[in-house]
Amino acid sequence: MMKSMRTTVDLPEGVLRKVKQLALDTDRKFNDVIVDALLRDLNRHQTDGPKPKLSQLPIAQNGGGLLPGVPMESNAEMQDFMDKIALESGGIEKLR
Repeated sequence: MMKSMRTTVDLPEGVLRKVKQLALDTDRKFNDVIVDALLRDLNRHQTDGPKPKLSQLPIAQNGGGLLPGVPMESNAEMQDFMDKIALESGGIEKLR
């Protein structure tokens, strides 16, 4: 069982009505509906582990555009190409 603490939260009247109705409809306690909603939102914003390194497209030095050999047929092919460049160079930090 989780340890709990009593607190006060000011809910807009419409939100309060919806929470009460959801508790009735789902045969749960008002508090359980609030806790479940908070945990869902907190878990949605939680990050697991380090963020992946970003890939950087090669930049043409002759007036812009992509360098020869950069695939433009699909996003997936372009992403594969960028991943390959990042792996070969040791990550985006080395490209800068």
